[in-house]
Order: sequence, then structure tokens, then C-alpha cells
Amino acid sequence: LSMGGKYLQFGLETVQSTANQYVSDDTFKKYFSGFFEYDISQNNAKYNDIKNNIISKQTIDNFIENIYIISEKYKPLSTKLNIDEGIYQSFKETEIGKYVFENENKFYWDGSDEFLDEKLGTTKSQYSVRLIRKVWNTDAVLIMDISMDAIEDVLTDLELDRSGIVGFITADGKEIIAKDEDGTTKAAYSEEAVFSNQEFYQKALESEETEGYSTVKYNNKSYMFIYYKVGTTGSLICALIPREVILKQADSIKKITLIIAIIAVIVAVSIAVIISLGIDKTIRKIISKLRIAAKGDLTVDFSIKRRDEFRTLVEELQHTFTNVKTLIQQVMDRSNEVSTSSVEVTDTA
Repeated sequence: LSMGGKYLQFGLETVQSTANQYVSDDTFKKYFSGFFEYDISQNNAKYNDIKNNIISKQTIDNFIENIYIISEKYKPLSTKLNIDEGIYQSFKETEIGKYVFENENKFYWDGSDEFLDEKLGTTKSQYSVRLIRKVWNTDAVLIMDISMDAIEDVLTDLELDRSGIVGFITADGKEIIAKDEDGTTKAAYSEEAVFSNQEFYQKALESEETEGYSTVKYNNKSYMFIYYKVGTTGSLICALIPREVILKQADSIKKITLIIAIIAVIVAVSIAVIISLGIDKTIRKIISKLRIAAKGDLTVDFSIKRRDEFRTLVEELQHTFTNVKTLIQQVMDRSNEVSTSSVEVTDTA
């Protein structure tokens, strides 16, 4: 859920960045402040440039459903075919309009608005959330609809348990809910409130934590409620997972962990036994060779196939016995020489 929330946050922040580019764009501001109005051909050219720009952005950005720019003096621009040209003045008188004009440096995220839906020719189910921002130093207002498909894709990709519920809830309480239907997870705008009218949702909304979870009661059943706040949009991505599902998963993890631990112990014991038997066999072989050498057979061969410290020990033993044999041979040679010399001396005498 956290990863899904971060992805949505990234997408919506990208839309905010696009909006910032538009409201600070020199051509936008000049056009809507009347800089080109005395040159009709240039004015028309700039109008077409702006329209082509927003159409291009809407085409390449999967999060953008539509873009609108409304103004008191100039014909509105839109990625749709037609919108009501009298929208501007009426919009200023709405609660959202008043907020936007009083806070022209702030974004306003709107889940649904009957006035704008009517004037823009949209419905609540055609977009997930709407971004509204005034263009600096002009009377123009930028409106960007966020694609419903972009939100639905994230919700369905979360693949929660079939008995779980996951949703995207906007700041004004609009809900896009994903549920299991005939074995397939489907997401869509919900007229019926699932999260927004619940006390646990309100607590999450008021919390200073970006994300969190708690055990809650929903429809007289125990659920794990998980949430993630999507940036500064005021929206949350939430999930309700039945407690018994979590307990089953915990039991499953416990069993898997136990099985892995048992296998690890068996493997460790097996390796220890193999190593121990190898060491015991090598020591017995060395002792056997030493007993032969103790009986006087210094020609004993200590060679082994191991490639560890025992090999080094055996090589040193072999080297020691070789030196002892050489020393004994030298003593015998010197003894023979002494005997020969003694015989010669006796004969001479």
C-alpha cells in the first residue's frame, strides 16, 4: 500500500510541476494579460501554441485526463472539444473559486464539484481528482483533471485479499474503491461511502503521521485499517483487510519459518556430521601410520587427499620422517667408515 501511495504521490506531484510550469510560463502570462491582443495574427498564433502545448501534455502524461484554462476576457482553452464560455464569472462566485482567487499561489485539489462538472461537461466517474490553480498576474485559471484510469490501475495492482477493500479518497470525500468481483479486482467511483464516513478514517486524516495502521471494527467485523497520505493533495489511499486473513497469513509465515528453521538445523547437523567423520577418519589414518613408524618402519607414507590444515600437518610429518631416515642413513654410513678404519688400524698393528 505504501508503494502504491508513493507512486500516486509521484504522479500527482508531476502534475503539480506541470501546473507550475504553465502558471509561470511567459507566453501564458502574456497571452492572458492581453500582451498580444493588438496583433490579431500573433494573438491567434499564441492561442494555438498554448492549445497545442496542453494537448501534447495531456497525450503523453497518463495521469492527465483533461486540461482547461478559463479567463474573463479570452476564449477558454481545453483539451476537450467545447466548454461553456461563460464559466469564468460564475466560477469566481463559487466557494472553490473564492478560495482559488484569494490564494493564487496555492493548489486546490477537488474530488468533485457539480458546478464545474456541469460547465466542463464532465461527470464524477470520468476523473479521479481535479487540480485548480490561478495563473500568476492574470485573471486566468488552470484546471487539470486527473485520469480515473491512473488511480484505478494502482488500486487493482495492489492485489489485496479478495475479502479486503482498498480505496483512494480525495480531500472532499470522493471515493474510488477496488473490490473483488467474481475473482477479479475491479476499481471504480463509488457513490456509497466506504471510508470517509468512518471514525477511524477521520482519525487517520487528522493524524500527523504520513502512514499508519490500526485494528478497527467495520460492519461488525474486525479489520486491519492501513492508510497512506498522498503528498499535499489531501487524498489518502486506504485498505481494510479482515483480521482473520492477517492471522492466517501470520500462521502461514510462522509455519514456513518453522519449516525453514528445521531444514536449516538438519543441513547444519548433516554438515557437522560429515566434517566430524572426515576429521575422525583422517586422525585415525595418521595414528595408524604413526604406529607403523613407531615399530621402526620409517618408509611409511602419510599422504592424504584433504586440502586443509590436516594436509599441512601430514606434509610436515612426512618431511620429519624423511629427515630422520636421512639422518639414520648418515649415521650408518659414518659407522661403517669407522669400522673399516678400525680394521685397517688393527691389520697395520
